[in-house]
Amino acid sequence: MISFKDPGVPNWLDTGGYLYGGIQGRWNKADSCPMPATKKVKLADLRKHLPADTPTVTAAERDASLRDRRMGAQFRRRW
Repeated sequence: MISFKDPGVPNWLDTGGYLYGGIQGRWNKADSCPMPATKKVKLADLRKHLPADTPTVTAAERDASLRDRRMGAQFRRRW
């Protein structure tokens, strides 16, 4: 899921404020190269297009996750 605005779901890719960009993928040691598919949907209709068991991520949970990620990056061992 790529969205300018937080959709409240896991694995959201933030646009970082950019209106245009590219996406690149790779298959490492894969037996096949499936072609990814995209679909543009309205944010209000997103849940209709996701599996029913897709969890919700609140703004507070997202902030905590991003804070933990930043802290981990800042405190990683540097050689």
